[in-house]
Amino acid sequence: MRDVQDIKAHLEKALQPVHIRMFTTTESTDPTLSTPVEDPQLWPTKQNVTSAFNKITELATPGDSIYIHYSGHGTREEPSAKSYNPTGDLALVLPPRDKEKPEMYLFGRSLAYYLNAMVKKELMVTLVLDCCFSAGVYRSGDPSIQFLPYDLEISSKARESLTSEVGTLGSRNVSMQPN
Repeated sequence: MRDVQDIKAHLEKALQPVHIRMFTTTESTDPTLSTPVEDPQLWPTKQNVTSAFNKITELATPGDSIYIHYSGHGTREEPSAKSYNPTGDLALVLPPRDKEKPEMYLFGRSLAYYLNAMVKKELMVTLVLDCCFSAGVYRSGDPSIQFLPYDLEISSKARESLTSEVGTLGSRNVSMQPN
């Protein structure tokens, strides 16, 4: 959560006026509490996030800059006929309002819907996704969507560099696989 707080502090210092709506969940240091320390109205639940997207779109005027920063868990929905990405679509994992219920997903298609509404209103939208499978969000072929596609050549060079660095630092034979 520190990264989101750092971005918030930077935006507040750099931009005037700025309106920030921030949703966070912080685990309590009290082991008897099973819910985040923040008021539930400030949790990044699907209801709170989508309501904020609608409110932003409603209140902003053409030319306004919108910055959306998600730092949390992501997962991948299996590819389907509706998939933008043949490897599957991103889903943001959002906490439930009620601790007894499972997490909620904000699927890439839903996120695209909300972002598209903002863009149609001529808002300048910046989206930062700091989560697993965030590359599943891009749509190729649309020049207005800016992203960096996976490049095998860059990956090969990065692996070579990493191999030489790790060789001097040592490793524990770790690997990351989709789970």
